Amino acid sequence: MMPGRRMRTTAGFTIVETIVACGIVIVTAATVMSVFAAVREKSRRSVCVGNLHQIHSALRMYADDWDGIEPRLGVRMSFSELGLPPIPQGERLGAYLKSRSVWRCLNDPSDPRTYPRSYGVCFHEDFMIPGVQPFPERIAECGDRFPLYSCPFHGYYQDVDFGMIVLRWNGSARWSNLIWPFTACMD
Repeated sequence: MMPGRRMRTTAGFTIVETIVACGIVIVTAATVMSVFAAVREKSRRSVCVGNLHQIHSALRMYADDWDGIEPRLGVRMSFSELGLPPIPQGERLGAYLKSRSVWRCLNDPSDPRTYPRSYGVCFHEDFMIPGVQPFPERIAECGDRFPLYSCPFHGYYQDVDFGMIVLRWNGSARWSNLIWPFTACMD
C-alpha cells in the first residue's frame, strides 16, 4: 500500500446484522397482526350487535302496529299478545328494515344465497328444545328480559364457555354464557 492513501471500506450490513433486523421486523409484524385481529373481531361483534338492535327496532315497530303489549314478569302471555310476527318473520319485518343485510352476521361462513339469515329466533311457540320452557312460561319467568334473537358466530365456544350474543325484548344485546339445559332467560 502506498503511503498517504487510505484503504477504502464499503459501508454495508453484515449477515448477522441483516438477520437481526429481519427478526425484529417479523416480531413487530406478528405483534401488530395479532392486535389487528382482535380489533377486527371487536368491530365485527359491534356490527352484529348493531344488526340485532335494528332487528329489535323493527320487531318493536311491528308489535306496535299489531297492538303488542309489554311482557311482564310473572304473567303468562301468549305469542300473539306481544304482537310478534309469525315464523318466518323475515318477510314480515322487511318493511321495517333498511336492508336485508341486517339479517347476516359478518362471521357467518355460509353462503348468503343458501342461508340468508344468521340469527336464530328464540321466541316462537313451537321452540321445542329439551330443557327449554314453552313460550308463555318463559315470558312469565323473564318478563322483558326474554330472548328474541341470538347470534352464535361470536365466541360460541370460548375455552370452556358456551355462549352467544343474545337480543332481549328490553333492547339489550350482549354476549351471554349458556349452560345446558338452557334457562328460560338464557342467562
